Amino acid sequence: MKLLTILFILLTLNLQAQTSRLVLLERFTSASSPSCATQNPAFNALVTANPTKVVAINYHLGIIGVDPFYSQNPVQNNSRAVYYTATEVPTTFMDGTGSNITQASINNEYAVAPTFKITLSYYISSDNDSMYIKAKFKPLANYTSTVYKAYVVIVEKSITFPTPPGTNGETSFPMVMKKMLPSETGYTLPVIALTDSFILNYGWLITNTFNVN
Repeated sequence: MKLLTILFILLTLNLQAQTSRLVLLERFTSASSPSCATQNPAFNALVTANPTKVVAINYHLGIIGVDPFYSQNPVQNNSRAVYYTATEVPTTFMDGTGSNITQASINNEYAVAPTFKITLSYYISSDNDSMYIKAKFKPLANYTSTVYKAYVVIVEKSITFPTPPGTNGETSFPMVMKKMLPSETGYTLPVIALTDSFILNYGWLITNTFNVN
């Protein structure tokens, strides 16, 4: 179980670029949805099979029943669901667009050229109570208006319970969203010249995690 940081850029409603040109899969799920228990294993296997092409974020919703991850951060989980008008679980968006996720669709999206080079680094304090993130943005194409939004998302890589925390029987949960920085509304990037770069720095007091190592 490990904390990871994911950063992505949005142009209005459409995802344009991610760190290291990874295809971003945003999935809405629930620990109490029978459909999620049925469909999540195949989805998780597809993500695991593409470690150099795909990164996933799982947002947990409380629309079915008990879900401890939703309870830990209902505001940001709900905000993302409202953003996408996601009213059912499981529902998945690939690079900002609702899609049937297959190996072919991942390969096609992976071939799309990025519009930013993003360098992301982070570290956890020696007492394990805080996380510090630095994101550097360098555009790969000119743009002239502030249409890009950056979101830094902290996820817990893997969480396993001895008994199901919800009602659908699932005990293992990958890439669980813990925090969106600076907030669920993101940060509007300024216009950055091709010869320049822009840096965002954030700190987060670690909360609601099961293991930071």
